[in-house]
Amino acid sequence: MSRVRRHRLGSVCLSDTNAVFAMKVMDKASLASRNKLLRVQTEREILLSLLDHPFLSTLYSNFGTETFYCF
Repeated sequence: MSRVRRHRLGSVCLSDTNAVFAMKVMDKASLASRNKLLRVQTEREILLSLLDHPFLSTLYSNFGTETFYCF
C-alpha cells in the first residue's frame, strides 16, 4: 500500500491490487484525545447508507484493530 495523503486524524492509502481502492486509516488514540470518535462513526454510517452517489466514494468494507479504524 502506498500513502496518498496524511492528515490530522490519519492517512489515506491506495491498495496494490489490480483494481484501485483507497483505505482511510485512523489512529484510535488520536481520535479519542481529540474527541472525534463520534464524528468518525457518523462518517462511516453515512458512507454505509449511501449505496450509489455520484460525489461520494463507495464503502465496500470497514474494520478495526486494537489501535486503528480502517475504511
